[in-house]
Amino acid sequence: MCSVVCLLPQIQFNRFFDSCVRDTGFHAFLCLVAQRKGMVIIMKYVLTVSCTKNLKSTTTLSLSRKISDYICKKYNIIELGVLNLAEKKIEYCSGCGCCFSHGFCPLDEIDDMKFIKEVFLKADIITIVVPVYAYNVPGIMKSLMDRLASWNHILNLTGKKIMVFTLTHISGAQYVCNYVSNIFSFMGGQIIHYEMLEIVKEMEKIPDLEKLIDIKAIEFVNHADLTQFINKEIVYNHFNALKNSVIRAINLGNLSFETEFWESSGLLNCDSFSEWKEKQLENDISSIK
Repeated sequence: MCSVVCLLPQIQFNRFFDSCVRDTGFHAFLCLVAQRKGMVIIMKYVLTVSCTKNLKSTTTLSLSRKISDYICKKYNIIELGVLNLAEKKIEYCSGCGCCFSHGFCPLDEIDDMKFIKEVFLKADIITIVVPVYAYNVPGIMKSLMDRLASWNHILNLTGKKIMVFTLTHISGAQYVCNYVSNIFSFMGGQIIHYEMLEIVKEMEKIPDLEKLIDIKAIEFVNHADLTQFINKEIVYNHFNALKNSVIRAINLGNLSFETEFWESSGLLNCDSFSEWKEKQLENDISSIK
């Protein structure tokens, strides 16, 4: 769920936030405030994911760190850190289907996926920085997406702002960018921006790699727009396909964690991801009151 502090009319929010600053010393950071329909959503956390297994791949990691730093400076929000997949243990998906049928993965207890899922869910803005390996994503990135496969059916990233940056020496950046964007779209994520870097081509203009990375990181963040919803049609079509599939399963008596989730969460009573998210936020503020 998105890190929402409160949803209040502006004047009520001002009093609430002023009291937080005065009483708890939260003046060390300034939350990004997105106003919508007379209500206020506070977005607090950004997560940047460096998607390579190569510990010596300084390009991907350096780009990830710079992007994370510039996002925090631009929006004055808190950095959850750069999630460097090279430092994490991610077991291969066994294909047991436990995540779909029972809502949990047994492998989460023996590797780092439990932690990874937690930071993904805590973040409000997620930036995926992924290099091209053999015209596709690196193996560890594929393992990560495989282990999050059930999120494609229960929409765990609904409300999250997603940015994708792919980099390659020569080719494959567009394909990988589309692939990664689609996967995170199917999890409910809102793609707000994406860019690609062909290193060999760009170094003909800027031969200093470190300088090139810094320039591209700044451009990437400056071009981003939190109000964009590039993948809106994909998300809408995915929602309808899932909803119809769940309804058929229920009618046939094929019950599972997935069907139970759609019923208990109220998804079946909604016509879109965004409608469901808005109802969740309304329930959150009602519980606060």
